[in-house]
Amino acid sequence: RRRSDRDVMLKHVKDRNYQLACVRHFEATHPGAVNTQGVQLDGLGNHPNAWFAASVSYASVKSGGTKKEGEGDDGKAGEEKTMEEA
Repeated sequence: RRRSDRDVMLKHVKDRNYQLACVRHFEATHPGAVNTQGVQLDGLGNHPNAWFAASVSYASVKSGGTKKEGEGDDGKAGEEKTMEEA
């Protein structure tokens, strides 16, 4: 299966379909993400930050967490720290 995933990704790259190659890479490295409820795939393939956010969302759902993007470990939105706190 890995070889076929790689072949599909390389074909997309050769055809200059980089977004499709990126999405295929995500699917290969995050099994079942597309069909997993709660995984946010918005913008996947359009920007590296979207790929990262989708990966974090997938890991959170798979680990049973419910944190949303931008939340800290306590589940609250993060606050900026002053230089003294950092």
